[in-house]
Amino acid sequence: MTALVSTPTLFGLIGAALVAIGLYGLIVHGDALRRILAFNILGGGIFLLFGVIARRGAGAGFGGDP
Repeated sequence: MTALVSTPTLFGLIGAALVAIGLYGLIVHGDALRRILAFNILGGGIFLLFGVIARRGAGAGFGGDP
């Protein structure tokens, strides 16, 4: 059975979804605790995207460190 989506692409999509959810939470919610949690989700998504970018760069022959 073949995979529909490669692993880096899947993690990239999940990271983009986390960034979108975090931005939505920052914009919509006014409560301080919800904004802090949304900012934390946004940071997790950005961290995941950085990891995917480094992984794909290392696969292309470049160094994995930025």
